[in-house]
Amino acid sequence: MNKYVNEDMLIKYLVGEATDEEKAFVEKWLTENEENRKQYRDFQLLWETSEKLALDSELDENLAWDRFKQHLAANDSAIDAGDAGGGATKEPVYRAPAWIKLAASIVLISIGAWISFYAYDRSSFNQILVETVNHTLVDTLADGSIITLNRNSKIQYPKHFATDHRSVKLLEGEAFFDVAPDSSKPFHVSFNDVDVKVVGTSFNIKIEEDKTELIVETGIVEVSKKHVVIRLKRDETVQIDRNSSELNKSQIQDQLHKYYRNSEFIADGTPLYRLVDVLNEAYGVQIEIEDQELENLELNTTLKYNTSIRSNLDLICETFDIKMKKRGEYTVLYK
Repeated sequence: MNKYVNEDMLIKYLVGEATDEEKAFVEKWLTENEENRKQYRDFQLLWETSEKLALDSELDENLAWDRFKQHLAANDSAIDAGDAGGGATKEPVYRAPAWIKLAASIVLISIGAWISFYAYDRSSFNQILVETVNHTLVDTLADGSIITLNRNSKIQYPKHFATDHRSVKLLEGEAFFDVAPDSSKPFHVSFNDVDVKVVGTSFNIKIEEDKTELIVETGIVEVSKKHVVIRLKRDETVQIDRNSSELNKSQIQDQLHKYYRNSEFIADGTPLYRLVDVLNEAYGVQIEIEDQELENLELNTTLKYNTSIRSNLDLICETFDIKMKKRGEYTVLYK
């Protein structure tokens, strides 16, 4: 942690007693990187748990407060109290209210071993957050499973899995999972209120605003939402409506969902409207088809993702003998 943000400042920030200058400093520190935010969340979890458990205790709060601060200082992942060298100015000491001191003692004595391990130990329960913006990312998990994240996606998983299961959370966007087989540890992916369970298989999940699409490439996948459970096999897909518990599977119609992994748009009898939808998503552009009769024209070709959108549109226009024009931010395809 930044040497000027110590535990006293964070406590004052948490209980609403920080000065405007201290508040601004902490908030700026939180924007610097995910590690700072992770340390803050750990500290906040310990703090809030302490507050809830401190209501009926009769422990010596002053002694407890001292022990609480000693406990923080003893852990590498705890909040750094500051570097006294190099001309650094030490923050004024914060005199914690009695309930805060009391809360610290409850945590350390009643559930101290559990909560300190959860919040500060950098081992099996440490959660890793991976986020992409304008690029794709391939990441390998502790069990050897491989995840490919599309642009603008976010996923969370533990540094080490539990002994009896493997669980990750897809928070937003799109990801392809190539799961390492292990029958003793089922692999779970959760998103919204849906759970996906597998042992060793590969599948793609794409979260959109109102729905989520899951496509199975190999193996068998079990999808459950509330009390509804279905099983999907290779080349089957399910569209999951955010506001409905229905799960209706069908056969996939094309291979366009693979574009961010193989850098190709594989069109095999693919309607033009479907290809245009994927190109809009992949390139972040706005292409429209002006003439309705063009929408269902079928294309049999392979376009390259690592080339320009203009080059791909030129090929489409040449294939169908159609034209394109700019209309504001839109590119319009027409006869």
